[in-house]
Amino acid sequence: MKIKSLRAFPIQLPFRFSFTHAHLKRKVTHSIIVETTLDSGVKGYGESLPRDYVTGETTQKVLSSYENLNLDDLSGDFGSYEGVVDAIKGHSFFNQDSKNSNAAKCAIELSLLDAFSKEFKAPFLSFYSEEAPSSQEEKCISGIISMGRIEKVMAYLSWVKATGFKQVKVKISGNVKQDLKRLALIRKLLGTNVNIRVDANMAFSFEDALSFLRDAHRYQVNAIEDPLRLDDLNRLPELKALTNAEIILDEPVCTLTDVRKFLEKSYFDTINIRISKCGGIIKSLEIADFLWDQGKGVQLGCQVGETSVLSAAGWHLMKYFGCLRYYEGGYESCLLSANITKEKFSIKKGGRLAINLSPYGLGVNVREDKILSLMTQNT
Repeated sequence: MKIKSLRAFPIQLPFRFSFTHAHLKRKVTHSIIVETTLDSGVKGYGESLPRDYVTGETTQKVLSSYENLNLDDLSGDFGSYEGVVDAIKGHSFFNQDSKNSNAAKCAIELSLLDAFSKEFKAPFLSFYSEEAPSSQEEKCISGIISMGRIEKVMAYLSWVKATGFKQVKVKISGNVKQDLKRLALIRKLLGTNVNIRVDANMAFSFEDALSFLRDAHRYQVNAIEDPLRLDDLNRLPELKALTNAEIILDEPVCTLTDVRKFLEKSYFDTINIRISKCGGIIKSLEIADFLWDQGKGVQLGCQVGETSVLSAAGWHLMKYFGCLRYYEGGYESCLLSANITKEKFSIKKGGRLAINLSPYGLGVNVREDKILSLMTQNT
């Protein structure tokens, strides 16, 4: 079975409401969808969301990398799904030890795996484990609380409380007084039975992070993601020693080499793996396994604005890896104004995430007409 064609579609999807963290406010998502067509006519899809401040990639940079990509090593006639996986693992493009092409790698890798796992009727992650996930299962996720005007935050918090999330991640600004005041309000509204962690998006100086964490204990906050600015990262062990907070790293860690570097210096307790940021699901699983072997925690995160294509990839990783400390994803039904798949993730009582997936490939059926319309509107 051979690859007939590969196509990339840059699309833009508006949000139902703006999403804000310490450095950015988003009202739309910019995604790249890659379509792989096999000579049998079977199609597969992948997705990535380039973030120039994380991997150094923009939409145009990803598209340019595709124009110059040599895929001769993947042009053969494959006889099995395992053969395709081995070819991807052995290809120089997917093995680059650099974060600067991770979004580009992710979208192509997922589209290839989606197409060939459907063609060979092999479960999507059968190369990782023989245990196939159930087509229908529910999993609790974290609610994500954006920054923003207090009246909008209050309305969203009311939904979070009514839904009954067991854990939430709160985006904070780096302004200690304002963040603590906001945190007090959130804790009061949600009550004491919800696990709250915070994400500073590298907004704090060491002194401000220390001040914040010492007071945040009053609101039962024991974990913080990306607490320190880039120039203060070397003080993460000191911050841990003085506060005993769980340190989660996200933006500075995109590759297994990054993980090893920070592990040597005892900089973290948990790593936030995001499939687009980490270069695809194969690399993400390698990082997750390494962290597990080292006794470290794994958080499966997501890029803000993912469609059900990336959410489905995250769902498979969650099912097969099975040892996540925190799980984020499947928010498109409440965040995006439209979706590109026929299937939709739903968030049920207790923050349980549910979807009915097809048995092979990513399990979602992409609407080609929707992709083309979103591309046409924004080019």
